[in-house]
Amino acid sequence: MQRAIARGRRGPRDIGLGSIASWVAIACLCLASVTLARAQDGSLAAGGPIRFVVPYPPGGVNDIVARIVATDVAARLGTPVVVENKPGGGTIIGTQFVVAAPPDGHTWLMINPSSAINVSTQKSLPYDLLRDLVPVTTVATYPTVLVASPSLNVTTLAELLARAKAQPGKLNYASGGYGGSTHLAGELFKKATGTDFVHVPYKGSASTIQALVTGEVAIAFGDFATYLPQVEAGKLRAIAVASKERFPAAPDVPTMAQAGLPGFEIDVWLGIAVPKGTPDALVRAINTAVRATLANPGVRDQLAKQAVRPAGSTPEQFRATVSAEVQQWAKVVRESGIQPE
Repeated sequence: MQRAIARGRRGPRDIGLGSIASWVAIACLCLASVTLARAQDGSLAAGGPIRFVVPYPPGGVNDIVARIVATDVAARLGTPVVVENKPGGGTIIGTQFVVAAPPDGHTWLMINPSSAINVSTQKSLPYDLLRDLVPVTTVATYPTVLVASPSLNVTTLAELLARAKAQPGKLNYASGGYGGSTHLAGELFKKATGTDFVHVPYKGSASTIQALVTGEVAIAFGDFATYLPQVEAGKLRAIAVASKERFPAAPDVPTMAQAGLPGFEIDVWLGIAVPKGTPDALVRAINTAVRATLANPGVRDQLAKQAVRPAGSTPEQFRATVSAEVQQWAKVVRESGIQPE
């Protein structure tokens, strides 16, 4: 009897692997409960740094804007916001990384019109843009500008169109890559003006600028933030901005409507999205923090120096914007005969 009782006793050294596993499971459940509770009440202060993924190399507009926002919003949320560059595949690699991330509010993605364009220009994406991501807020907008090589010797839209119509198929336009936003902008311009420019794709804006400066190509569309230094230096000529109003950073450059092409508007937007399944309370918390950052006069000044405008929105408004862009660019791709790759 005493032996049986002795064998039934267990001290600290007698706990088996099964008991340890049970304690670990209980601890994990407790941790998960705490994490879920924090997520449900919109807390982002716990859980480690926030990863802000930019699907482009360092140094571009997307990257610079992300870093300006990250610095200020980190102080508001009480946790570090670390910008991570994951370029490749025309934003696909970075997007896929975020789609696969835990929906805990700690992985953000910078998206832009290229994200919407990929839906139509790629044969098969490893994700569904509107199903697998939750749009949180727009961050900034900036106009697309039409620039010309000085060697073309035109200064106005009227002069450019007269030259193009007198020499159909003889002038070319550059883009940052086949199927990208600058390619589609060129095709939209051709349709709107009834001109026949030949498309010449390059790998990114740096190569495009070099081709324009040397006279290898005649014109190109791009974001004003990228081309403004070249315009100010006299290496490129800004013909018109594709926006409703003139751009404050270049007040002498007319809008397309003022130059004689009403209705031609291509404003670029930047925004933040998070993985599907992120609790609504966290989405709202991120939205509130980012919009507060965008209202900060210091942040607004920094963005203005990059030739971009701050532009916050609700998650619902941003989702509507992304959805409309997907449809708009799908139509351009279809009507231009651009084949998905």
